[in-house]
Amino acid sequence: MTMLAARYHGEGIEIYRIKKDAVETVASGPVDELKPVREWGNKVLILGKEVSFYTRKKYPALSNKDLGNAVRIDVGDIFPLKEPSYTFKVRERAETYLLVDVWAWPRSIESEAAKCFPYTHVIPEDMAFLSQRPELTLFKGQNGITHAVAHDSEGFVGAFSFANRTPGEQQLNLFLKNVSGIAQINVYDRKALDVAERLKTRFGAAVRIVDNVEWPASIEGARSIQLKGYGAGLHEDYLARLAFPLRIGLYMALGCALMLYVTDRNYTSALGEMESRIERLSKDTKAVATTMKRRDETGDAKKIAEKVKGNRTPLAAMEVMATYLPEDAYVTRMVVNETGIDLSFSAKEPLKVIKSLSGAEPVKTVKLQGSPSKNNVTGRYNFVLHMEMK
Repeated sequence: MTMLAARYHGEGIEIYRIKKDAVETVASGPVDELKPVREWGNKVLILGKEVSFYTRKKYPALSNKDLGNAVRIDVGDIFPLKEPSYTFKVRERAETYLLVDVWAWPRSIESEAAKCFPYTHVIPEDMAFLSQRPELTLFKGQNGITHAVAHDSEGFVGAFSFANRTPGEQQLNLFLKNVSGIAQINVYDRKALDVAERLKTRFGAAVRIVDNVEWPASIEGARSIQLKGYGAGLHEDYLARLAFPLRIGLYMALGCALMLYVTDRNYTSALGEMESRIERLSKDTKAVATTMKRRDETGDAKKIAEKVKGNRTPLAAMEVMATYLPEDAYVTRMVVNETGIDLSFSAKEPLKVIKSLSGAEPVKTVKLQGSPSKNNVTGRYNFVLHMEMK
């Protein structure tokens, strides 16, 4: 799978496209002189050793959550940074203590690099190396500095840097205290061959010279690193950096989704309210009929009871509307009274509505109330019908 990786070293940034069998240079130079990269997928920002700080610190045997809080509190005291960003990794777990590798860098670097490289993951350069067996990688940095990073199947083991291509014996011995069993030394800078030979003697390791690539060793190492845990999320300016058509499409999709959600909520609410009203009205009508029946059925009481018994509920009228009403007509108002039901309609052909309802089996009579009024804009007629059910 293709991904982008960039190495930021303070004087500029180098951006590469990593494919399965190849690495391509995308851009390099000062951040302010480069156009923003507009590509989907993982974008890994590797912070060069020139701009990141490292230490190994011993902590009590804490839970992961407590360790995270402890490192967060300590970072400001460990490193000479005003607003640091950081990451850490447990190198060794014992019953009573933890050995933890901690890296930090100025937070301003992240926003600076994001101007041209809106990254999704960020890692210090030490963590960009992974190998199946213990190995040591020597590579050239800025301003004549050579870096050495030891790594194994768990990732970072140890590191040191030296100038003038030759480390002092004391510095080398201090590094070797934390490193053992190196099986291979990868040399990305021929000027560091003498160092590789000294280390080869110490470890009995094979020396692999890599001088046929045009990208930093950490970019080569980025092929095998696991990105889980180094996610930086989308930057607040990431959306603004998308191509304009993509932004428009995204906004339209979000707008349509919101409209559909609101419309569905409105329809659901209106339908629920209508069903509730019909249910209450039906219950009230039945209650009236029951009450009338219990009274002494004499005089006017008998007549009212007979009328109630003979009238259909509004639900029956709505069933008629659903079955017989033409498709281009709809009811705007319904009023139930003693003599029947008054219905307000909107339709293009009032006569068609009257004929359809008059021919309905449950309907006794249909009468037009007043004259239809036409809307000159829509071409529809508004009119009222009085309908009696059988």
